[in-house]
Amino acid sequence: MAVLLPLLVLGLSLFLVWQGWISLRVDSIGGDASQNLRSAMNLWQHGVYGESLNPVEAGYRREPLPNWILAAHLKWLVRAPVGLPYADLVADPDLLTRTMQVNLVYLLALFLSLWGLCVRLIRPGWLAHLVAVVVIYFSDNAFAADQLTTLNTELPAALMMTLTALAFVLLRQRHHSGWAILAGLVFGGLVLTKASGSYLALVLLPLIPFLLNHSRRRSLALGLCVALGFALAVLPWVARNLIEFGKPAIARGGADVLMIRSVYNQMTPHEFRGAFYFFAPERLQKDFFEPYLGFSETQRECGGSLERLSRSLPCDERAFAEGREGDVKSFYQIGKRVLPAQIRAQTVMSGIKTPGDVVQQGVALDRIRAAPLKHVLVSLPLSWQALWTFRNQMTWFGVIANGLAMTSLLAMPALGVMWRKPEWVLISIVPVGYFLFYGLFSHFIPRYSEPLIPLSLVCLSLLLLEVIRRVGAPLADRYARGGGR
Repeated sequence: MAVLLPLLVLGLSLFLVWQGWISLRVDSIGGDASQNLRSAMNLWQHGVYGESLNPVEAGYRREPLPNWILAAHLKWLVRAPVGLPYADLVADPDLLTRTMQVNLVYLLALFLSLWGLCVRLIRPGWLAHLVAVVVIYFSDNAFAADQLTTLNTELPAALMMTLTALAFVLLRQRHHSGWAILAGLVFGGLVLTKASGSYLALVLLPLIPFLLNHSRRRSLALGLCVALGFALAVLPWVARNLIEFGKPAIARGGADVLMIRSVYNQMTPHEFRGAFYFFAPERLQKDFFEPYLGFSETQRECGGSLERLSRSLPCDERAFAEGREGDVKSFYQIGKRVLPAQIRAQTVMSGIKTPGDVVQQGVALDRIRAAPLKHVLVSLPLSWQALWTFRNQMTWFGVIANGLAMTSLLAMPALGVMWRKPEWVLISIVPVGYFLFYGLFSHFIPRYSEPLIPLSLVCLSLLLLEVIRRVGAPLADRYARGGGR
């Protein structure tokens, strides 16, 4: 048993990676993924990081770590011809598929990290291996298998988030400064993959010493080592952007998301209630909201009372085609296209030389400050939308598993404090921080919360085992006192 169970975990991991490899076929690439690919190609071919092609210019539109890895993959594993134009690569399905094979590395590393995390958190060892099998299988089924055909950063973010959780747990268990610096480096790698974590670090890094099982002085020293590792990972890139672009940032692009988010604050009370129907899984819509709460699919269409919650409406596309931007209904389209176009036009007319994204971010923040309470309230239905992020939601099993896993993750920091389980806090505080941040400062589409899926399954497993222990132990004692009767 001691040998067979680890072999089972390793065999499942390798099988799922092999299955992904034989089924991988890519014919096209999406918008965000294309920016990542262009950034990686420029770094590989010209030694310049940035998404601009003609001419090649330095930039920081996308987070760098996944694209550094992609550039190395293009150079050493894909072995594409040097000087290959971007248009030729994306037009060649064979080259594009070989490019996407970088995701298989992330996939295997994610599975091994989840396995390691289960082994560090669960006793006895045989149970840890069994839980790892379940977590790895459903992580692939609910999330990872769909990520193999894209260069979006959700899969590497899931890996870095899991590695961060594992590094924090190892730090608590081993109390060594080397592990502390490593934990900081890994957390920094996560921030270089999903830049929103840079804001969370300001809150989370000071909390780390309080979660370490050691003397106050030793915990503080280890916390400072974590901060040092984080700084070593992040500050060189921030300094590069400050020197080259005058902005101490990791990535650019938050202005677009913030503007879209500010528009959602225009929800009426009816739209606020309806958003919980609109953003629910289809199974929940059809079997609960429509028959019992009176909602209907026609409310989601053009002219319906919930039309503004839709990301894409045929009537909006006609309005754009006919130059009637003032008739656009969708909150998303207004924030994505209508308001930015108006701001750009006003900036040109007034002769303002401030970069457009800075002006747009300022306008978005002004809109949010105008109604801060409503902004917080609107975060509730948007967070409800992001809660439903598992791939398979067509069955009630998928919906229930999704709901239980994500709820377990969100509850884990509070449960860890209440039940005095600091490891629970350490593995969940970063993903929960991302969740809360996205809920407040983005329109929080489910894609943003996809990297949380693997850790949510770990949290659900831990919570179920704890419930079984708490319920089962008293029952066993009662049975023993009753003489087995």
